[in-house]
Amino acid sequence: MAEKKIGISILEGIVKALLIVAICYATYHYARVAYDYGYHIYNQTPMSTGEGMPVHVTIPENTGVSEIGRILKRAGLIDDVRLFTLQERLSAYHGKLQPGEYDLSTAMTPDEMMAIMAQNALKTEEE
Repeated sequence: MAEKKIGISILEGIVKALLIVAICYATYHYARVAYDYGYHIYNQTPMSTGEGMPVHVTIPENTGVSEIGRILKRAGLIDDVRLFTLQERLSAYHGKLQPGEYDLSTAMTPDEMMAIMAQNALKTEEE
């Protein structure tokens, strides 16, 4: 009977240790992801340096920010749709991206692309 209690205690200890390791790993992983997103939201980098490649994109009417991000990703202008969505939400261009045809470049940061796509909305606000 005592041997059974010792075995159960050992098993409980192993389960608790594994649970603690899993929680520590998850905390580390998600903290790293959060830091990476936070870093890239404010330290935007273009897909390429130098001149970059010109890319023509069309943003249809009634397109949300996530869909705009998918369009830009397919065009090779951004790397991460969720990151672009967060960058738009935290930028001065939040809710101002307009449909239309745009000539962008792989040397542009997401903020520079948003400035171009929000140009008409900003002009309307100034008037």
